[in-house]
Amino acid sequence: MEETTAPAPLDTALGKFMAITAKSTVAVIIPLYGYWNDIPDNPADDEAFYTVMSRILPQRGQASIHQLILVFVAHPQSIPHDPKNPRSIGNLLLGYKAAGNTIEVAVERDATYPEYIKEGMDAVLDSTKASFVIVLNPWVLIQEGAIDVLVDRVNFGDNAKIVSGFNMKSAIQPEELDKFRTNMPTEEWDLSLNFLGMPRYVAEMLKLDTGMKTHKFFERDIWQRMFSTGFDVITTQRLPIFPFDFPWTSYETKEQFDEDRQLFLKKWKFDIDAKYTDD
Repeated sequence: MEETTAPAPLDTALGKFMAITAKSTVAVIIPLYGYWNDIPDNPADDEAFYTVMSRILPQRGQASIHQLILVFVAHPQSIPHDPKNPRSIGNLLLGYKAAGNTIEVAVERDATYPEYIKEGMDAVLDSTKASFVIVLNPWVLIQEGAIDVLVDRVNFGDNAKIVSGFNMKSAIQPEELDKFRTNMPTEEWDLSLNFLGMPRYVAEMLKLDTGMKTHKFFERDIWQRMFSTGFDVITTQRLPIFPFDFPWTSYETKEQFDEDRQLFLKKWKFDIDAKYTDD
């Protein structure tokens, strides 16, 4: 009689799955949109940027589960750089570049936020073999280890192929973010580019429309594209985030917003409940 091999226990199977996930290369696109040294109300605060970046990179003495590739999209000539301040954004970028696994993508000063994202995405797909693609706005606080949680969630095996962080700003203070835990995390159909991840094949199938000039309509256009292909796009409390204030209306004009509304209506045949605000 031919011998058969018993199936591996569930714990073993999950362990192998996690081991495969742990070996993944993850590209993190960080759009330095609006981080310009000559704008009085820009969000280019050195300490805030340092704090946000410290949640991505492993702390001293800790190993990173994934191999990370940082993809900074910026207008290089406008990045604040104080040679006397080691934590100025320009000096921090030099440090990340010296450490390796960093890509710099230059864009024009007048590039829109959607163009920042598309240029970063194109660089990941053209220049890396990353298995997962993440977007993180540099004014958004995430929990330590959130990159690992995001990769695991998009690997979960259900129909959710783009996963976003859940905005907790109205519920908690930033110093409470790391303590936030829930046994029954809420998950909703929504999309936010504040903190978002997807498998590589999803990034390859996305056709980002930079005809959209504003972040709200760009986000909703991505949502609608994925919905039309039959995939779910969710935001989850497994990934709580705290976005700092960002002055969107200083960079995206009301005229652009109104033009995007008409473009979205023409393309998808319905309107969305969106207002021209800094949200």
